[in-house]
Amino acid sequence: RTVSVTGKASPNQKIRLRDGTTSLIETTANAAGDWRETITGLTVKGYSLTALALYGDGAESAARTFTVAAALHDCTDFTLGNFNGWATVPPGAVVLRIEADNYLIRVPRSIPVVRRTFSLPPGNYQFTLRARSDDARAVLQIIFGNRNTWSITTSWATYHASLTLTGVSSVTIELANAGSEGTYIDYDDLCVKLLI
Repeated sequence: RTVSVTGKASPNQKIRLRDGTTSLIETTANAAGDWRETITGLTVKGYSLTALALYGDGAESAARTFTVAAALHDCTDFTLGNFNGWATVPPGAVVLRIEADNYLIRVPRSIPVVRRTFSLPPGNYQFTLRARSDDARAVLQIIFGNRNTWSITTSWATYHASLTLTGVSSVTIELANAGSEGTYIDYDDLCVKLLI
């Protein structure tokens, strides 16, 4: 992870870039007083960058703050029964299935929702999952910001929903079988991804 920083200083003078009081890198302004530096190796945390003049009275710039967030790509495939935070309402109602070494969950119409809550930083997100049903009356409903609804096919297909957040948010994703009584939907490979 990197960030590019630019600024103005007295011509041909040295500047030290700092995060708080920690020195990061030194650079030199060109003959016009412009300087540019790329800081590499940033870790996931908040930063408060300043430029400190290494000449004259050691003037310091105002702080520029930003946060490096971890890229999110959270997937659940239910391997070995790991639900990775996904739960049913009512609790414990999902039947875990194994088919040809593939783990999945089968959710009948009688279970209102399967859900998981994420704390997400600002950004554009995509939620995808694979689903199928043996009954054409099954209807997949994904609530991820908006309500998205699809008729389900009898073979595995990928479905997706998108959401844009402008601030840190607690987001609950809900999956439901909005079809007729007696239908079920198989779910697998539930993924939330921050799009870069």
